[in-house]
Amino acid sequence: MARSGPIRANTPVRECKHWVHEGGISTPFVTHWPNGIPERHKGKLNDQPAHLIDLMATSVDLAIPEYPKEAEGKKCILESSSFKASFIRS
Repeated sequence: MARSGPIRANTPVRECKHWVHEGGISTPFVTHWPNGIPERHKGKLNDQPAHLIDLMATSVDLAIPEYPKEAEGKKCILESSSFKASFIRS
């Protein structure tokens, strides 16, 4: 008998969102950056782990030369890591 429910809805990955592999926290991330990703990396897979909050740090890293330590009298804390290096590493 075929399995149904959330497991089937997560096809083609195995299990569902509460599992710690494929269909859970390990999901694909697709990047399109024609002028930033070197030709040797285009169309390739990268196994660098990242988290949704890392998008902020990556965006800041790509757009702002230096992230401010303070703005309007308040500390600016960036609680994530940029994954820019995984795009440009050799």
